[in-house]
Amino acid sequence: MNVKDRIEKDSIFDMSERNAIGIIKSLNNHNIYTIEELINSEDMNLPFARKKQPNGKQFFYQALRSIFKYKYLGEDFELEKILTKSYPIEPKKPNNKFIFNIDARKLGLVIVSTEDELFDKDSFTMDEVLKRDDLVQDPSGVKLKEFYLKYLEELNKDNPNYTNMETIRYINYLKEELPSKIKRKEVLNEYITDIKSKIERLERVDESSDMYETARNCVERFNKAIEPVIEELKQLENDIAISEKRINDLSKPSEDISSEDTPSGLGTK
Repeated sequence: MNVKDRIEKDSIFDMSERNAIGIIKSLNNHNIYTIEELINSEDMNLPFARKKQPNGKQFFYQALRSIFKYKYLGEDFELEKILTKSYPIEPKKPNNKFIFNIDARKLGLVIVSTEDELFDKDSFTMDEVLKRDDLVQDPSGVKLKEFYLKYLEELNKDNPNYTNMETIRYINYLKEELPSKIKRKEVLNEYITDIKSKIERLERVDESSDMYETARNCVERFNKAIEPVIEELKQLENDIAISEKRINDLSKPSEDISSEDTPSGLGTK
């Protein structure tokens, strides 16, 4: 692609989304059709332009213009300073979260929530927030976060302490799988406990009782019935332990993801 191409041809857009179509129409309504026209546009020529403080919608178009200047002209990326920014939280300066909100809007992103333990740390970075879909999201139909995270990965490719998105996706995959596995473990435990309780009652039937043979047969059937359930439970407990260990271990980016350490039924995405 080159600067003469139409804006919607850039891979940052998903033109199957109505919002992406609306963004392109807004630009077209301001006589901006090509990548070059967006790159050369002035702030006041962008959709939703205001003379005073820009609003979130205008920030989005400015961010898009910055991305295209970097991609197609090779200019320094104007938003790098925000992407690499840290937000120290100080009791006497509660405006750090407010500053973050403005910065996230300058990136063209949608803020989902700032009520998270991440924001209660001594400090947090924009990079940390970008890796959390429950905190900030893309406008529908535009892959800004994907671009930003790839940019940060390239920027930090020689940093052994940087956790790349492939690892983050795998960690998130493990975290998403855990609740259902833990729930299944609880169900199996309840079932095994119930069957063992029945077996104990049956084993107390006296040999002189007319029900003794029936009770023995029931005990045998129950024991056979719970054997595969006990095995499933053991495998599930092992899977959960491995998943939890991998989540912790993957905070060390230099460590390889070994297939032998991958729980059954899970895979790297």
